[in-house]
Amino acid sequence: MFLKYISFHSIVSTGILIWVIIICLIICIMITNQELIGKDIYRFGPNKDLYILGFCIDTKEKYTCIVIFCFINSMIRTLNNEIIKPWITNQIQDISKPIKVSTFDAYEISCVYSIYIWFDFFMYMNILLTQVDMIFIEINADLFMTVILTRYYLKREHKELKKELNDKLLNDEMLNTELLNDKLLNDELLNDELLNDEKSNDEKNN
Repeated sequence: MFLKYISFHSIVSTGILIWVIIICLIICIMITNQELIGKDIYRFGPNKDLYILGFCIDTKEKYTCIVIFCFINSMIRTLNNEIIKPWITNQIQDISKPIKVSTFDAYEISCVYSIYIWFDFFMYMNILLTQVDMIFIEINADLFMTVILTRYYLKREHKELKKELNDKLLNDEMLNTELLNDKLLNDELLNDELLNDEKSNDEKNN
């Protein structure tokens, strides 16, 4: 009975989250048991063994630059995946409706999307495979941008629904006003006809 009130997408999302939590707990237990904290990739912060693209990240300034890059790149990744990709799918690749974008824009945007995918993959792998804290930085940056974009879409949809409701109310009000005016006009015409009939009857009687 309870499941019928939960959407299938919510069930799948919850299942994925549970799976991630279980695996993370298992990995944490294994790391703790084998005392791997501080060894290999299980380190945090700048150190002399942290290399990204051949550059040693051994100072707080360099480490801060990496964190800033991760947040900016995460923002661009979110824009690329959540805005550019759906636009390409709906405006260019959807064969059920005519293409309303110029050929140059179609090629330019599609190629930029593809180039960034490979650039992001290259940087992503080089950063993530260095230290475990880089994963947390990337996750936090992705979550931050996802929340912002989701909030934007929700607020935009609410504004559009409110605008549609206001337009509908305005149209209904205008329609009611027109109907009322028509009724008043008809009543006035009817009264005029009655007056004319009375005058005609009076003239005949006289």
